Amino acid sequence: MDETQAVLDFFGKPENLGLGLAITELIDQKRTLLNQQFWQSLQQHLAAAEQERGWRILPTEDRNTADTWLGLHAAPQPAASQFLAPMLEQQLLGEQLRIYYGVMWHTEPTPAQQALPAVLELSRQLQAQGMRPNARFLGWQWSLWFPRRRDFLLRYQQQPESLLQEVAQRWYSLCAPALLDANAALSSLPAGNVLTLARHTA
Repeated sequence: MDETQAVLDFFGKPENLGLGLAITELIDQKRTLLNQQFWQSLQQHLAAAEQERGWRILPTEDRNTADTWLGLHAAPQPAASQFLAPMLEQQLLGEQLRIYYGVMWHTEPTPAQQALPAVLELSRQLQAQGMRPNARFLGWQWSLWFPRRRDFLLRYQQQPESLLQEVAQRWYSLCAPALLDANAALSSLPAGNVLTLARHTA
């Protein structure tokens, strides 16, 4: 009998079930806490470098759960009425939370904004990396990070800097010169539609 089955058999007994459920609740609370700490640590990791590039790193919060972060997104300094920004966010995929990332429109783009040569070039580069566009994203893609899974949380506890650096590198890959060029071109056009895309799904 393997170790996993022995544990399941032990907590499956009627006299042990209450203890097993109590432990599960405590572990779930710990997973939630570590998940929140991961996003906060990543924000701190990114903040200094991105401030130099003119970005503020902001949390994407869960509308249904107070003080719970789902990810991070960027906003330029000074503020702009329209821009494209890097983002990372976790979303439920099947029974697991999975992180996706991409470059997101701040507001619904006009046809003129979408047709700018600099925007088209950025779109080409993102699609060359395997990203897909939709109405809210110039390009997005799933990652291989499952932020509440055991392997991810153990790595975050045991090798936090290594994990944060790995995720940060993916973020930095979105902040290519083509993104700055696209935003410079967008700032030269009139504002257009101002329907804010504050929440987003892939």
